[in-house]
Amino acid sequence: MLDAFFIAHEKDNPVHNFHYKPISLGANTVKVKLLDKAVIKKEKIYQLYFSLDGVNFSLLAQPLKILSDNEVVFLIKDSKIELRKYPRLDTSGLIIKVNTNGLTGLLKDISLGGCKVHFPNGFTPDYYNSSILKELFFILPDGEKIKVRGKIVNVDGAHKNISYSFTAGDGNVFRVYKKITKLLKELE
Repeated sequence: MLDAFFIAHEKDNPVHNFHYKPISLGANTVKVKLLDKAVIKKEKIYQLYFSLDGVNFSLLAQPLKILSDNEVVFLIKDSKIELRKYPRLDTSGLIIKVNTNGLTGLLKDISLGGCKVHFPNGFTPDYYNSSILKELFFILPDGEKIKVRGKIVNVDGAHKNISYSFTAGDGNVFRVYKKITKLLKELE
């Protein structure tokens, strides 16, 4: 547990997120080390995503003590088992194109684990039947192009959407996620 890191965000605003490393877990507290320059406010409630022995949890917690060295003790107010490991960010307020195998789509949402892309012109079965592993090229509003590898996990032909799960260890996933988070913060 102590060598892993996770993501957290303000309960009602997933754009205001930060990464943390758990230090200790008590019956109703969790002590963490912040890995980002996050401003933690005692009056706010935060949602911490956490994984233990292969089970994903979501903790609703409020800062109890803000310590030196970017450490915070949170009081756990509620916890539940999560099906998703990471929170999804709705990107519908942005125009981020995604190119893959000659198709161009628009990013609908993204997390550190995957994304959903809408293809306005649709797609044919040969796209997803040829291989589930795809190279996705995210084209940001400033023209920057970032390549990420993902596996097709869901095809919704009626709505022209495809969901992808990012391959483990791809450093560009974190890079594109942080850039999109920054763009979403600028929209506020």
